Amino acid sequence: NRGEEIQKEVEAIQNDSLINKKLKNIAVLKEQNIQLDSLIKNAPVKAQMEESYKDRYVPQKELDTMNVHFRNLKKLNIFYHYYQDTETVKPEVALKGLEYEQSGWNTWLYKMVIKFELFYNNPKLFADYFINKLPFFIFFYLPVFAIFIWLLYIRRSFSYMEHLVFAFHVQTTLFVLYIIGYAIDSFSESSWGFNLANFIFIFYLYKSMRNFYGQGRVKTILKFIILNIIFFTLAIIATIIAVIVSFSIF
Repeated sequence: NRGEEIQKEVEAIQNDSLINKKLKNIAVLKEQNIQLDSLIKNAPVKAQMEESYKDRYVPQKELDTMNVHFRNLKKLNIFYHYYQDTETVKPEVALKGLEYEQSGWNTWLYKMVIKFELFYNNPKLFADYFINKLPFFIFFYLPVFAIFIWLLYIRRSFSYMEHLVFAFHVQTTLFVLYIIGYAIDSFSESSWGFNLANFIFIFYLYKSMRNFYGQGRVKTILKFIILNIIFFTLAIIATIIAVIVSFSIF
């Protein structure tokens, strides 16, 4: 490949005593005390940075011999650099140029590469799209969260629907507080509105659990801590799934 060719040329320069002698007599190199070896050693690094998809290309037959995980990683790497080098948007044209199988999976992988490049260069585009889809994901997240509330209060005489209504009510309160906090921060140009919203919600959630389920302070505090751990764990998992789904269906 290109890197190997340049490496051979560098070795030829190193072995040519006449060229070495002329290079060492260059005035600029002498004044700056720059060693010829350091210049030669840096040459392959630059060449490596400028490698094209051809330097990473693997034929279809060789890909078929790899395991599924490594094969897909290799395809993604080749597709990414092929798109950067050629800016080919149509997957069928790219797969034909690479002489790869025109399968649905290869087409999907190539599309994902284009989306990744688009979102990497325009992160706000994906952020706006994700925020627009957030209510849709929350709609599916809260019923799952309500199952854990039901398990936590399984000895109490509450139905699953009552736990679900409680979860939606609490989540709505959180959104309202955040909207007010965001408005305060916008006018005051600080973050105390957001912090105040969090503090009020923590107190509100504790009081809501105690009044709705009618248990003592100790039990309510313990279940409050457990419920928050479950909530944030599920939120992290849901966010990861939501980002993957949003990225896939964009």
